[in-house]
Amino acid sequence: MKRREFVKYSGIAAGALYLMKPLNIPEDKNLKTRIMKISNPEKNNICVTCGTRYSDEYFDENLCPVCADDRQYINLNGQQWTSYKQMKDSHSLYFNKLRNDIYEISIRPSFAIGQKAHLILHPEGNVLWDCLPFLDEAAAAFIDKLGGLKAIAISHPHYYSLMAEWAGYFDCPVYLHENDRKWVFDKEDNIHFFSEDKLEITKGIEIVNSGGHFPGSTVLHYKSENQAPTLFGGDTLYLSLNKKHLSAMYSYPNNIALEKKELFRCFEKVKELDFDAFFGAFSWQNLFEGAGEIFKKSYERYRGIYS
Repeated sequence: MKRREFVKYSGIAAGALYLMKPLNIPEDKNLKTRIMKISNPEKNNICVTCGTRYSDEYFDENLCPVCADDRQYINLNGQQWTSYKQMKDSHSLYFNKLRNDIYEISIRPSFAIGQKAHLILHPEGNVLWDCLPFLDEAAAAFIDKLGGLKAIAISHPHYYSLMAEWAGYFDCPVYLHENDRKWVFDKEDNIHFFSEDKLEITKGIEIVNSGGHFPGSTVLHYKSENQAPTLFGGDTLYLSLNKKHLSAMYSYPNNIALEKKELFRCFEKVKELDFDAFFGAFSWQNLFEGAGEIFKKSYERYRGIYS
């Protein structure tokens, strides 16, 4: 089942989305907007299936390399593209406040694989975890009102999407792991590749190369004085529908398991992190407490299976 269909038809997922009560940014008339300049806004260079935008250097109308990879899939109707302008005419960004220091951002109506991003409000500068295939003036103005962005960190290539435009607008770096450099198909002006096991972005916020889904897959670990220690998992860790298990796979839409060695490498990296809250790839994959214990039980389950 495709990821978008999975979210659409899952009763739990649908209920979670219904309860989100998102803030509709376009209706906020008090925001001060500034001009947004998008490269080639009318060119059909955004993949409809995964949301990746391609610069002229990498664009091939017949193929999206991200979707051609076994971790993703090509639309059954063939390769399809859209433009930023078409997106702007039909989509908006919505913000859902999860905690006083965290917003969940999604595209409505849902687009591509249903990506969501997280805006972490931090006294030393806000951080965007993961990215979206769209950004408009109203949403950008709302983020500006909250203090703008100090940095963007992205878990894996399925979220690279429109990162070049986000980084350009907010004039901030995008942190990606060196192991996934070959999956960058857009402008690299603001991209900072790192090769270390972990990188501190600002006080209390670090990204950790866990591997798993991709060799360069990362998770974000956030420790705040006033909130529970939090792990942002992206697609590295997948929370089950009953919210009792965390798993890691090579491909989620194609149900391809990770090799044993890579699976345990991923879990060993996350095991080093202290966390109680967890925010995953979809809105129904949010845990405000108890996530650390769920991870430990899931890890022991895997150890039992492979012993």
